[in-house]
Amino acid sequence: MSDIVKGLFEADLVSSLDPPDRFDLEQEIMKCWQITDELELLYSASDSIDTNSLQNVLLGLTALYEMKFNKLFQTFEAVVARGFKDNGL
Repeated sequence: MSDIVKGLFEADLVSSLDPPDRFDLEQEIMKCWQITDELELLYSASDSIDTNSLQNVLLGLTALYEMKFNKLFQTFEAVVARGFKDNGL
């Protein structure tokens, strides 16, 4: 993970004062699910995008979703660490 990406990820984690709960976990899962919509949009626009631009978009999506999935996993770990009883499960 690049230093810029790592810095953005760490800054986002510090900004949350309350420990994550199962609702936060659900939100993180839904944010990661957006990749399918973004890939469909990219596919529909692929005729009008040159190869270099397409590669740049894919590299950007890779970096973005690496951050999103890392945040999702950290939220999952925090929810499990708190215990499912504390989260109403």
